[in-house]
Amino acid sequence: TEPTNPAAESYTIYWSDDPNTPIDPSKPSTFTNSITITAPDTAETIPGLNPANNYDFTIVASNSLGDSTPAAEVNATPIPEAPT
Repeated sequence: TEPTNPAAESYTIYWSDDPNTPIDPSKPSTFTNSITITAPDTAETIPGLNPANNYDFTIVASNSLGDSTPAAEVNATPIPEAPT
């Protein structure tokens, strides 16, 4: 029997450096950038983040039935690279 809710086929991570604007994936003006990960991968390094900024992130999972609702936003600050 096939599952009625197929597993996620991809995940899109959205991020913003504007803490005053909630991220809405349907409105590009509310996020700085996004990156899509294809299943079965579940991790990704986000390029180009500035250690001086705080960022808000949300994730949307997608499959043949459509997109999930965005996950609750989380806030993170990148760690600077160690000096060489």
